[in-house]
Amino acid sequence: MDTIELLKLELGADETQEPLLQRYIDKAINKVMNFTKRDKAYVEKELQNQVIDLAIILYNRKGTEGLKSQSYSGVSETYVEDIPNEIKRDLYAHRLLKRGVSND
Repeated sequence: MDTIELLKLELGADETQEPLLQRYIDKAINKVMNFTKRDKAYVEKELQNQVIDLAIILYNRKGTEGLKSQSYSGVSETYVEDIPNEIKRDLYAHRLLKRGVSND
């Protein structure tokens, strides 16, 4: 199953939401690419589950972009930044390290 179909399944979404969901998939792919230094093809194939998990988080944060925390009626909410640690743990195994520059 492709990424958009899996995301729709997870969120209980329909075809009318596909453009919005695709936008969140694209955002998640870019974040994962930046973190792992991998190309898009690798991320889409090997890290599909992590992309979907991150897209769900981004979707659920819709409307709260830019907020770190808020409090109202005695209820406080704190928002995660960037990629949550749970997803990062999965991504570390796929992360490419920068090569050092030699002075030789």
